[in-house]
Amino acid sequence: MMEKTSRYRRLTVIGEVFINDNGVWTKDRSFNEILKEYAVHFDAIHYIGPGSNEYRNLQVPESNVYFSSYNKYSKTFTGRLRGWFTYMYLQSFVTQTVVAFRTDLVQIRIPAFFPLMSTAAIRKMRLPYLCYIAGDWKESLVQSMTFPGSKALAALLSAWEFRCIKMAKVLITAGVKLSQKYPNKPVIIYRSTTHRKIHRRERSAPPSRLLYVGRLEAQKRVEDALVALASLLKKGLDMHLTIVGAGKLEQKLKQLGAELEIEHAVTWRGLVSDTQELHRLYYDSDLLLLPSLAEGTPKVLPEAMSYGLIPIACREVGSIDSIISDGENGILVSKRSPDEIALKCEELYRDPVQCARMREGAYDYATEHTLPAEISKCWKGVFKILSDG
Repeated sequence: MMEKTSRYRRLTVIGEVFINDNGVWTKDRSFNEILKEYAVHFDAIHYIGPGSNEYRNLQVPESNVYFSSYNKYSKTFTGRLRGWFTYMYLQSFVTQTVVAFRTDLVQIRIPAFFPLMSTAAIRKMRLPYLCYIAGDWKESLVQSMTFPGSKALAALLSAWEFRCIKMAKVLITAGVKLSQKYPNKPVIIYRSTTHRKIHRRERSAPPSRLLYVGRLEAQKRVEDALVALASLLKKGLDMHLTIVGAGKLEQKLKQLGAELEIEHAVTWRGLVSDTQELHRLYYDSDLLLLPSLAEGTPKVLPEAMSYGLIPIACREVGSIDSIISDGENGILVSKRSPDEIALKCEELYRDPVQCARMREGAYDYATEHTLPAEISKCWKGVFKILSDG
């Protein structure tokens, strides 16, 4: 275990990742791994987030990780309204759980409604806090919301977020691009991932197994992966796409697959929370498709690269360009470009030398940017700024 030299010993993290019904750990496998690694750098850590049941300062057995689950908020429209109308109760909940935990440092994970609503309690207690910024809220909301007034709402929420950021001691941004938005604040650049080691295997056949891992929502543009697959199949290439994830567009996307007559070449796995099952899916795949229009630093990229998958993703989206060096460890394509995705998949399929070279590049990136290495660099940087300031 790493030696803890900072005067900050008890960290509370406030986020919008939902806590399990039993009150310990969250429903997000990747986020759980991040919390475990955070715990290496503190005497104890405490996560406050929404959940189905209310729990306060519940300790994971034989661990220094605690959870407080707030049950008057959810990510639905009505759930967020309920959270707003119970705002004062939330302030009391946050204050009492933070005091009981004896918190001396807080991390607010944004952009998200729940952490922002919680910030008032933290400021009132005069606790030092830092912001972890995972993405551009305005960009994300404009991509995902199309109702009248959505741009105005995005601007309003961004202004609320800005006030939170202004009072933070330190910012941690998911990637280089986001850091450039805050030239007047001390910023630590974090390259988000969840992998701890490299998983090598021999591949001799052409790269025919495509993989998508993520939510099935409008900004993710999963339809581009389906249209690209249809194009590849029409050219006679023996390709198969596995889709891991769930979301409100699932049925619509399955209908598109039927219309494209590619059902035989698509496997829908839904949410996969079992680590070993996800390991097998990565291990059995060749290329990762990420046609998303809005991201921070997507953890799925380095995670897939640690298995030797070659990522194909959109350029100028979040910090993707700082992960993928086009043509070296992956491929960058234009947004909304299924034809370009298909073309790049075909080039890799027909060129084993280029494919092998890029796969090694992916392994190299993943080797340098493991979860322990990135989080260690992050907290060392944070502690230095706090001690200097």
